[in-house]
Amino acid sequence: ITNDDDLEKILRTYKNLIVKATSLFGVPASNVTRFLDAVRLHAQDIANGEFLSFEAGLTSPNSQRLYNAYVEDDDDKIKKASRLYEDEADIESALRQELRENDARIRDAAVAVINGKSSNRIALQKEIIADGHFKQDSVVEATNAEANYVKGKLKEAKEYMAKGKTEEAEAIYKALLKRGYSKEFIEAQKNKK
Repeated sequence: ITNDDDLEKILRTYKNLIVKATSLFGVPASNVTRFLDAVRLHAQDIANGEFLSFEAGLTSPNSQRLYNAYVEDDDDKIKKASRLYEDEADIESALRQELRENDARIRDAAVAVINGKSSNRIALQKEIIADGHFKQDSVVEATNAEANYVKGKLKEAKEYMAKGKTEEAEAIYKALLKRGYSKEFIEAQKNKK
């Protein structure tokens, strides 16, 4: 395997083979496909140091396309990208997830929530809303979801540390660094009682 394209071809071939084999036993292809996708995404989580986070696959090319259309304020692209979703709730959910993934101000607002600095959080949220691309509810919900996610991860890391499982805790801290959180923030959280 020399590149990602080769890997994708191999995975697609195996997936087709497995789907055809299981269909002989009456297993619906859609069930097999969903299961194989879940296994692949779980493997990505494990590769990222997250055993049960279920984070891989949350963003898709479709949601990224939708997010980019909103950021670019391109009505044609927004209409095209929106067609891929069943309803407004699905669109908002995709936008919230992409906000969490792509806008560092959401992470900064989450840090403000965790540190109890509501004036900083409000200022950051107002700044994002003032850009004119996203609804206030989406920005607030994205901030809260990100803050809750990080709080959960920090709690999990502290539990690992208390059990002497330093390696597992460090994997969580490393994943937070990779997600865009500063080393200073993580160190401060490690030392917090």
